[in-house]
Amino acid sequence: MAVKIIVPAAGQITNEFRLLSWRKQPSETVKKGEILFEIETDKAALEVESSANGTLIAIFPKEGETVREGEIIGYIGEPGEPIPGKDTPSSHSTEEKKPVQEEVPSSYSAPVEEVPSAVVPASPAARYLSKKQGIVLRPLYNKLQRPLKRSDVEKQAGIEEQPFTDYPLSPHRLATAKLMEESARNIPQFSLSIDIDMSEALHWKDNENACISPGRKRVSIIDIIMRAIALTVDSFPGINASFNKDCLRRYHAAHIGLAVATDRGLVVPVLRSVKSKSLPEIAQERSRLVERALQGNISENDLMGGTITLSNLGTHGIDYFTALVNPPQSTIIAVGKVAERVVCAEGKIFIRPMMRITASYDHRIVDGAEGAGFLQELKALLEEGK
Repeated sequence: MAVKIIVPAAGQITNEFRLLSWRKQPSETVKKGEILFEIETDKAALEVESSANGTLIAIFPKEGETVREGEIIGYIGEPGEPIPGKDTPSSHSTEEKKPVQEEVPSSYSAPVEEVPSAVVPASPAARYLSKKQGIVLRPLYNKLQRPLKRSDVEKQAGIEEQPFTDYPLSPHRLATAKLMEESARNIPQFSLSIDIDMSEALHWKDNENACISPGRKRVSIIDIIMRAIALTVDSFPGINASFNKDCLRRYHAAHIGLAVATDRGLVVPVLRSVKSKSLPEIAQERSRLVERALQGNISENDLMGGTITLSNLGTHGIDYFTALVNPPQSTIIAVGKVAERVVCAEGKIFIRPMMRITASYDHRIVDGAEGAGFLQELKALLEEGK
């Protein structure tokens, strides 16, 4: 009996995902636990394993199409086994149908005569607009005999050429937009900044890297800051907490999310129980998570459970900035660049490597005095190089 291939529940904010790739094609053998397909969720690219042994007898959505949680997108069965419900008008079929709105690949290199009857070469913008306007691409392609552009579809729809192009939001970008909208609208936030002399922290980093073991990752300033944050929150429990309807939830350990800019958008992998790790261990784990995030193959588990978020734009040359709290967390810490500045102390003028940290807080959980005290203790730890 054929086994359904069902889209799993994988999103935290949306139940619509993009099908990135099929790892198997119809008639190929599939083993239980083998990667069958990959979807883009609101958090990351997720590889989905097969739940059964057998032969892939049918797949319905094409790569790049949107699928929904719980949707049947194919079947695994025996070779030659009928596809369940194939003959009913409402069911899926592996046979080609004439679509109301043509599907278009994002790129095209085959000769015109080799283009399958159900596929029309067109740019992504042309494809998107044709769906929006209800334009069937095949007749237009037959008329022009070349890959279609957005302007071709605009002319067909009687639309004047616009000085801009609209692109659909990916599930990840849509989820980020909803999360930031929620943060700005529903969380009363305030921010505090403090300047920190990073001389001792830089010396500590250099000393750690001077005796680094073969195969280990180099320690960065961000690793030192994460360790200092994890040590400091014990004295300020409101910093490592979340607002949970009618109660305040305080976490027993600091799980720090590190914002990483990727081609897909912002991803926040989580370093767990940072206080229990040595500085080299933090550097190793941070490097692993960032590398996987940039490659687009980070797991859902690596993105879950953060209690504080750290955002670093210092590597982009930014002196200081203010970040939005990442719900449901109470605190996000924005790190600027380390730069030499003139500092006055004890009636003397010095040049010191200074860094400004700005913390944004959920005012329902953190009061001004607690937020200020947290930054002062964090500053003391970093300036002592501990």
